[in-house]
Amino acid sequence: MGFLPGLVSTLLIEAGVDLDLPAIDINDPEHTAALFGNNPHRPGQRLYRSRDFGWWLPDGKVEFQGRRDTKVKIREFHIEIGKIENQLLRVAGARDGAVVTKNASSKNLVGF
Repeated sequence: MGFLPGLVSTLLIEAGVDLDLPAIDINDPEHTAALFGNNPHRPGQRLYRSRDFGWWLPDGKVEFQGRRDTKVKIREFHIEIGKIENQLLRVAGARDGAVVTKNASSKNLVGF
């Protein structure tokens, strides 16, 4: 069974030794297990389930469509925006809060 061009799905990456995979939390084996699975097309090979969505283009390339979470990368740090928003809500008197990047190329977060 092949992939259909234009069908958005989770990007799966073959987990080879030459692939620079993200750091996995060794203290959370359930989370780690959820990110990796067996490759049904190549017995013995593992797949990494990324947090990205994409689709196949008719020319065979994959186009990025977005993320499954609200994590951003700023100065080599992966930051979960939702966790910062939750901390903002702990401020006395706060009823709502949001965190965004200042612009597409920003290396700063803005909370309000």
